[in-house]
Amino acid sequence: MALTKADATFVSSQSCAAAATVTGSLVDLSAVYETDLQIKITNGATGPTVACSAVLETTTDGGTTWKERARWAAGVANNGVYQFNDTIPIGVQGARVVFTGNTGQAVTVEAFGSTVTALI
Repeated sequence: MALTKADATFVSSQSCAAAATVTGSLVDLSAVYETDLQIKITNGATGPTVACSAVLETTTDGGTTWKERARWAAGVANNGVYQFNDTIPIGVQGARVVFTGNTGQAVTVEAFGSTVTALI
């Protein structure tokens, strides 16, 4: 049995300023069997005072209502790189990733996924 897979961008690599929030767009998973989500938070030469958190939110109504499914917190180390991953199951219709909470310094954030779209 062969699988068909596709890439999904939740949040392209970008800066999350101190005390700011980066909210990814809705990723439609309604025709997806499963998604492997990969999250990365990278601190600068001076780490933040309070660490950045990545929040996986899911929706069942096309993006009107969001519920928190999982949360990961990075650390505050200078030049720290923190990676997290999760599997989003078949029942999730849509998802997004939100980065928030870092204070004192900006951090670089990104979230990507690999979806299974067909079983042949």
